[in-house]
Amino acid sequence: MDRRRLSRVFINLIQNAIQHSPSKGIVTAEAQIVGEGNQEWLDCAIKDVGSGIPDEDVPKIFEPFFSKRRGGTGLGLAIAQKTMEEHGGKLLAQNNPEGGACLIARFPLLIEVNANG
Repeated sequence: MDRRRLSRVFINLIQNAIQHSPSKGIVTAEAQIVGEGNQEWLDCAIKDVGSGIPDEDVPKIFEPFFSKRRGGTGLGLAIAQKTMEEHGGKLLAQNNPEGGACLIARFPLLIEVNANG
């Protein structure tokens, strides 16, 4: 893994969460192991308490140059998604049930098989 590039992914996600949260809003980072199909993943979620992602924008937020933020280039999440894919992972976006957005950096977990059974 390229530690420098993955650090940029998390910096981008955290900065976005801060920018989209109200003043004195709380940004939360959580990690958990989840199963999807026959694969286990490490989900690293960055949650904000902003207004969330409009439903019509969720499929577009990883497209290059898509931004609704004044002064935004629309490249941060596109680059972050590409970096995750190059590392065998995924970048997911959703809204929190209690409000705000949640971006998840999902990493595949490698399972070592013991040759002795």
